[in-house]
Amino acid sequence: MAVADEHQDYVWRFKLSDDDDECVHADALTEMVRRELRALLGSVVLTHRGQDLKVTGFRFLGELSEEYAIYPRRAQRPPQESGPGPAGDEDPGS
Repeated sequence: MAVADEHQDYVWRFKLSDDDDECVHADALTEMVRRELRALLGSVVLTHRGQDLKVTGFRFLGELSEEYAIYPRRAQRPPQESGPGPAGDEDPGS
């Protein structure tokens, strides 16, 4: 059953992850968009002509020359701890 608000607009809500406390961008708007995209990408797979996309960043339409990372860059781990971390915590392009 679809949920609509008082204006009959469809509403879809999802909780932003509590484990994403690391702030990647100093600008509040950029950080809000990054967190929302990361949460959304944890729920859907974007595609282009039937092929899955591995989205790692975004640009604002008014500022196309600047790209912002969705996933934080991780420091190099010591050799005994190398390997993938928890699902969704690393840049999927790495």
